[in-house]
Amino acid sequence: MRLSISERMARTLKLAHRDAASVPAKANRFGRAYGRRQPGVMNKVETCYSEHLETRKIAKEVEWFAYEAMTFKIGHDVRYTPDFVVMLTDGTIEAHEVKGVKRDKVTQEETFFSMDDAKLKIRVAAAKFPMFRFAIAFPGRDGWVEVEQ
Repeated sequence: MRLSISERMARTLKLAHRDAASVPAKANRFGRAYGRRQPGVMNKVETCYSEHLETRKIAKEVEWFAYEAMTFKIGHDVRYTPDFVVMLTDGTIEAHEVKGVKRDKVTQEETFFSMDDAKLKIRVAAAKFPMFRFAIAFPGRDGWVEVEQ
């Protein structure tokens, strides 16, 4: 059945106004989602790191933390938003980027998984804003590992 132009426009507007979080992510041929996730919505690794920060807050190591609370302008029309902004009890402000983990098949060494553009943005932000400490956090075998940039 063929829709009229007005029916197609109405359908398009309905789809455009639908909540983006309720739309399932498209998957590539390997069954993995592609594309950027919705801003303000944590993935599983970020949720676990949030719980880790909450335990550090109870232990009086962290005074305050927030998810995607700050955006740094690092170049012309280039911005970097760290996953977490953390204030330690001594007043130091840190920007934490949470990444998944990958293991070397031969040595079984664990390192974080990140695309090259994300690594570059973190390094540029760390150089441009020395008043903040920038770190990449990833889950290790004995807890969370933080690598300072």
